[in-house]
Amino acid sequence: MMKKNITPRIVLTLIAIIYTISIFSLSASAADVMIRTSSAEAKNGETVYIQLDMMQNPGFSLLKINLGFDSEVLSLANITASEYVTFSLHGTGSEGDPFALDISASDPNGFTASRFLTLEMRVADKAAAGMHYVTPTVTGVYLSDGTEITGEATGGAIVVSCPHAETVWVDDLEANCKTFGLRHRECTVCGEKFDINTVVTDGSHQYDDATIIREASCTSEGEKNAICTVCGESVNEVIPKKDHDLSGWTIVRNASCNSEGEEVRACLNCFETVEKRSIPLSDHSFGAWNITKESTYTETGMRDRTCEVCGFREEEEMPALSSEHNHSFDGTTEVLKEATCNTDGTQRVYCSFPICSEFTEQTIPAKGHTPGEETVTVEVTCKAPGESVIKCTVCGEELEKKTLTKLNHTYERWVLTKEPTCKEKGQSSCTCKVCGYTITRTEPVSGHTEGEWHVTKEPSCLEEGKKEVKCTVCDKVLKEETVPATGHKAAVWEVIKEATCTETGSKKGVCPDCNAQLDEEISTAFGHKYGEWKYISPEGDVPGKKTRECSACGNVDSVEVNNIVLKNDDTSVTIELVAESRDAVNFVSESVLEKTDNAFIDALKAKVEKAYKKAEVVKLYEFNLEGEYVGDIRVRIPLSEIPEGFVNLKVYRLDETDELLEISNEIIGQELTFLTDHFSKYVVCGVDLHMQNSDPGEQIDEKSDMFVVALVIFGVLLIAELIIGFILIKKRRMF
Repeated sequence: MMKKNITPRIVLTLIAIIYTISIFSLSASAADVMIRTSSAEAKNGETVYIQLDMMQNPGFSLLKINLGFDSEVLSLANITASEYVTFSLHGTGSEGDPFALDISASDPNGFTASRFLTLEMRVADKAAAGMHYVTPTVTGVYLSDGTEITGEATGGAIVVSCPHAETVWVDDLEANCKTFGLRHRECTVCGEKFDINTVVTDGSHQYDDATIIREASCTSEGEKNAICTVCGESVNEVIPKKDHDLSGWTIVRNASCNSEGEEVRACLNCFETVEKRSIPLSDHSFGAWNITKESTYTETGMRDRTCEVCGFREEEEMPALSSEHNHSFDGTTEVLKEATCNTDGTQRVYCSFPICSEFTEQTIPAKGHTPGEETVTVEVTCKAPGESVIKCTVCGEELEKKTLTKLNHTYERWVLTKEPTCKEKGQSSCTCKVCGYTITRTEPVSGHTEGEWHVTKEPSCLEEGKKEVKCTVCDKVLKEETVPATGHKAAVWEVIKEATCTETGSKKGVCPDCNAQLDEEISTAFGHKYGEWKYISPEGDVPGKKTRECSACGNVDSVEVNNIVLKNDDTSVTIELVAESRDAVNFVSESVLEKTDNAFIDALKAKVEKAYKKAEVVKLYEFNLEGEYVGDIRVRIPLSEIPEGFVNLKVYRLDETDELLEISNEIIGQELTFLTDHFSKYVVCGVDLHMQNSDPGEQIDEKSDMFVVALVIFGVLLIAELIIGFILIKKRRMF
């Protein structure tokens, strides 16, 4: 008997030992506290806030953490500690020297709130898009009694979105003269696509080399013809006029002492005068001096001279006679040899001093040629150029010889020499009516000529038919389409059952085309068509009711009503008059928190914090009813009116002395509701989930939960192993 019981006992003992060891090892593997790091989204150059929270904080006195992040992307701009917490920062944040933070509690009993630090992180101006991590590492956690506990931390991420500062257009389908094009924009940094399938409508024709119809000149525009290689469209374009080929300046009027001259430049091709300019006034052309008073040895003389062009008279005094004087060779002139167009002449000029016969010889410059009119010597045509000459009007010498550009062809209208068809291009020609020179151009294919739709297979009740369109020239099939089946149709329908408000009807018939028997429903049951509600007020113990009647079948819908619901137009707050109403005419609700004076708000906040620890004033309403009313009221406030993040909502009423009276409330669906018998001011209070100092008793004990899960798992394993053990014991007894 002893040997039979040894094996099961050993099995049960081992199972208990394994269970105990597993529980302790699982419990020991979890850290005592967990620090969670929040995440955020940002763009280049922006600053975001990252919060560090300690879950199930037992009340640390000192917390040591190292802070790591990519310093090329992120930088630590500022650190804000929660109330009752101080910190010191060590390190440069560079690789090998990360930031080290020592966070100390100012309360000797330790710091128990969840949030202890807020990091202000700045994103670099040229940070790459993606996730960039902020990773704290716990290096020490100490309680107020000096006990060191273990801690772990989860990292947070800053998601940097690409600013898409530089984008380029990418063509997906190039536009041409027949079809629209498609394109989209792409970010050159991250490759994200925008404006996909943007239509490009400016596709232009692709013309071949143009054929010159008429050359341009300096007096007239030319013309050329080009054909689009995509669609075959033919277009004539204007060739702009050419610039004039200007000659040198030619004097048409010499300048004189009393009038300006003029010179021009003409085009060498069309001979049109293009530019003109004036020649400044010239000096006077004086004649010989005329002595009006002879000089003596005791008195000066006088002389004058006159301009031969304008008659201007110049007078000057002559010195008295002297045996010694300086010669002034501006007296009488004697021409010895006349100047010609090509050769200089000579003249003798005497001293103007009286009784002096000295002279000097001077050169008379050659006069130069005087150009005459341009004379055409060979006429110009559209086959060959011409010639022209300019001669001197004095000596007849040929001064200039020019070649005249041949004329443009003078074409007649285009003549179609080959008709275009659906398959082949045509041809046209044009001939110069002067010389007979001929040019040709290609005419685009005419395209198919669509005929009428022709049914090739007639449709039936159940089968589709077919139809097509052919070219009337070459008989090619251009379009094909199906003809929908005609479907059954009854010549006469027989109603079997009429439709009502709640039931569908039915009808039957015979298709005259294929004699098929047809059965159909008559409309879907459309439901009652009720009119407006009519209210009957309650009397004594008899409740009120509201009724409405169906206009189709006369069915009457009746509902008992004891309450009257009033909605306010100014806010989304609703009240329900829970008892009998008397002449209730208007419900007024107003959110007055932002309209009251600062002193009242401060006093109200102080009363709320005294009545409800850690709470804040969320809303302040004032409810009024114009008219008489007896009974209770139920107020329904949508949760959408409550700012996000507030929990543990409570409602207080301000009595006549502005003291707070707590009102029982509850949240039903998406509404905060409460019952009262006063129209007055009501305060909605709550705790900010993001800013509250966490109560360890209210926090989720994650380690405890994990421990419970572990107990359940290993409990199940223990039970299974016990069952196996008892089965083994039973089998041993059987043997």
